[in-house]
Amino acid sequence: MNRFRWFWPILLLAVFFCIIKFVDLIQKIDPNPDNKTVLGFTLGIVFGMAIIFIAAQAAHCLRNWWEAYHGWRTERLLLKYYDEATANKRRHERADARSCALTLGDKS
Repeated sequence: MNRFRWFWPILLLAVFFCIIKFVDLIQKIDPNPDNKTVLGFTLGIVFGMAIIFIAAQAAHCLRNWWEAYHGWRTERLLLKYYDEATANKRRHERADARSCALTLGDKS
């Protein structure tokens, strides 16, 4: 997780930069502060961006939950490998025990 420690602060700065540039653009388009159309347009854009960010965050959280609920592929493969290795070890131990018993039986 250390590789993501700078991701959210940089994303936050990028959002603030975009908002500042957007406000600057709106002021260049219509410098009249009494115009309610520009305010509505600005609020619409801001709320639209907020909904998009919330939806992206929710999708990210759902993906993490899904992976945690089903387990990661590496863990599943490791458990499968361990189970198969344990079964093979038991088979080889039984085969070795039989071969030792046969060898001892032939010598006597």
